[in-house]
Amino acid sequence: ALRTIPAAALHDGQKFLITDPLRLSEYQTYKGWLFIAVTAVLLYLLLRFRSVFAPAPVARSANQAGRWHLRSQLPLLVLAITLPIAGLIGYGYYSDANDRYRLAGAAVLNLAEATAADSEKFIAEAHTMLAQLATRPQIRALERKRCDPILQDILQLFPRFANIVIADRTGELVCAALPVLPGQPTSMADLPWFKRVSQENRFVIGPPRVGIFTGLRVVALGYPLRDEHGAFLGAITIPVNLLRYELPASRAA
Repeated sequence: ALRTIPAAALHDGQKFLITDPLRLSEYQTYKGWLFIAVTAVLLYLLLRFRSVFAPAPVARSANQAGRWHLRSQLPLLVLAITLPIAGLIGYGYYSDANDRYRLAGAAVLNLAEATAADSEKFIAEAHTMLAQLATRPQIRALERKRCDPILQDILQLFPRFANIVIADRTGELVCAALPVLPGQPTSMADLPWFKRVSQENRFVIGPPRVGIFTGLRVVALGYPLRDEHGAFLGAITIPVNLLRYELPASRAA
């Protein structure tokens, strides 16, 4: 039982340790200024005490009579000692500010790199999923009355997806994971992503825009549907909901 006492004391003592380097630097700056203030006050009191209680001289020469009295020199002595120390602490504070700036820049860079890596991974996975969906016969058939039910299943599994839409070669809607409401547009021929995928016949990423079916801010990932000869038949797209797309830092929080 006695052996657990030092361990418990050490564990309790760790609660008072400062592990944040920025906060530790700030506390060290406060400590330095406090040291200057206390040193200046003590030095002033010491010199003042010596000047008051020092024995009076028996006689003063002409040169000594012209000198300043020690009491009038006390502020200058205090400044002569404390100003260099204040300069050193000021430089240390400036150096700490530069360190904080570099740390903040490094943190932003790390977040940007993590976000880029996460986005690249997400796009690669979505690309693979679209390529696999494009090979399903029920999707390649482009029949409005025989929509593949897997579209709704995928939409429920991936909350980042706003919808999954299939269009024919003219850009006309064939199937969608979400029901199309009356009065909604059904042509995607003028959308940037469809123009690119129909012209380039490959996977494309569209610009951010408001989805015509969902009304959400989305980025469309488009993939072509091809026949057995590789000719363009239509396209399948996954609009990514930007409101649901979380950055690595927000997911960690």
